Amino acid sequence: LGSIFENLFGFERGGTYRSGPARGEDLLYRMKVDFRDAALGRQVEIEVPRQETCPSCMGRGMEPGDMGTQCPVCKGEGKIISRQRGVQVVRTCSKCGGSGRIGVMPCRQCWGKGVVERPERLKVKIPPGSDTGTTIRLKGKGGAGVRGGAPGDLYIGLEVEPDPVFRREGKDLYVDADTDLYTAVLGGTLEVPTLEGRVQVRVPPGSQCNQKLRLKGKGVPDRRGMKGDEYVVLRVRLPKKLGKRGRELFEELRRVQPVQAT
Repeated sequence: LGSIFENLFGFERGGTYRSGPARGEDLLYRMKVDFRDAALGRQVEIEVPRQETCPSCMGRGMEPGDMGTQCPVCKGEGKIISRQRGVQVVRTCSKCGGSGRIGVMPCRQCWGKGVVERPERLKVKIPPGSDTGTTIRLKGKGGAGVRGGAPGDLYIGLEVEPDPVFRREGKDLYVDADTDLYTAVLGGTLEVPTLEGRVQVRVPPGSQCNQKLRLKGKGVPDRRGMKGDEYVVLRVRLPKKLGKRGRELFEELRRVQPVQAT
C-alpha cells in the first residue's frame, strides 16, 4: 500500500512529500505493420513526437539566473491538497510543476514549460511472430522527466494489417489454392505461396474441395523460433462449358465410376 501512495500522490515513506526529480510519463505509440514483416520480423524506422527537458533552462522553465517568485496557486508548497470523500489527496501543482516557484522571466526556448517538443527517428525491431496487440518497449524514449528526473519509456503497440493471401490462426497459416478437376481426381502437383517463397506441393489422387494439405514448418515462428504449419485449402474448379465430346465422356464416366453423395 505504501508504494501505491508513493507512485500516485508523491509521498515518501514517513509521510513527507517528494518535490524533487520525477520520472517522465510512459507513452504509447500505435503502429500499423505489414503482415509478413510481423510474421518474419523486421527492423523499421519511425518518427515520433517527444518531449525533452529544455536544454536552455534544464527543466526549470526560467531564464538562467532567474530565481523566480512564489507560485500563487500552491503558495510555494509545490503541491495541492484536497479532500475527496473524506480522503486527503495530494497532487503536484500543475502551475509550477512541483517546484513551488514560477519564473519572472520564462525561458525563451520552452516558454516556461521546462520541456521542448522534438520529433525523433527511432529504430524499432519487430520480433518474428508478432501479432496485433504485441507491445515493444523502448526504454527511456517516453516523456521527459520533471525537474531533472529520468525519462519514461515508449511502448509501441502493433496493429498487423490483413494479408491478401494468408490467414493466420496462432502460429498456423492458411492459404486457398485453385486446382482443376483433373488434378484433384488423378493427382499431381501444385505451386503455392509461403512466407519464404513459392513451393511445389503434391496433390493426392481423389482430393476433395476444401481438403487441407499440410506444409510442416511453413507457418509463423514463436518467441523460441519454433514454427507453425501452413495449410493449403484446395478449391476445385469445375469446367463451366462442355462440348459434345466432353459431355459424352462425362456421361460414360458416370456410368463406369458412380460417385456416392456424402
